[in-house]
Amino acid sequence: MEKLNIDEVMALQMSGMPTSQIIKTNLAEFDRLYDEDPQLEEYIAKANSILDRQEKLGIVSISCQDSRFPDRLLAIGADCPAVIHCKGNLKLLEAEKAVAVIGARSADKEGNTKAYQLGADYARKGYVVVSGLALGCDAAAHRGCLDVKGGTIAIVGNGLDITHPRENKVLEDSILRNGGLMLSEQPIGVKA
Repeated sequence: MEKLNIDEVMALQMSGMPTSQIIKTNLAEFDRLYDEDPQLEEYIAKANSILDRQEKLGIVSISCQDSRFPDRLLAIGADCPAVIHCKGNLKLLEAEKAVAVIGARSADKEGNTKAYQLGADYARKGYVVVSGLALGCDAAAHRGCLDVKGGTIAIVGNGLDITHPRENKVLEDSILRNGGLMLSEQPIGVKA
């Protein structure tokens, strides 16, 4: 199957096509859809504008048809994102061992301490620690991982040109400076 370019995948996404269908769409099918739907040209232009702006910010976009797209995300099935936007160490996407550490945003001291310990313990065992950069347990898990020089991925619900919550800007910078990865299914400009 001849795969689609990232702008073509994003255009299909903008048109409302579900990821399950985008994954199966080849270039011939895209060309047919393009001929039938004049809006796809507009969506491609919009996608290219987003991609150009993201590239200037060091953000790499990977489609569900790209060989770099994580198999773990494809395994989600119908709810898999069509595109992920990444900033930082893309090699972490290839990690054999990864663990998600998540918890309450308003966790008490005991909860935050446990999340920190889990982040550090799993990182010491060679796991990539995945969390959401939220206040509380997420941030504690990222910090625990970073404090033992582990790899961490922060998956956020906003574009990577925005830090949410703002209080975690220092943590986000630390993740990137220490070989971590920021990941979102949202393009730049999208708020949490």
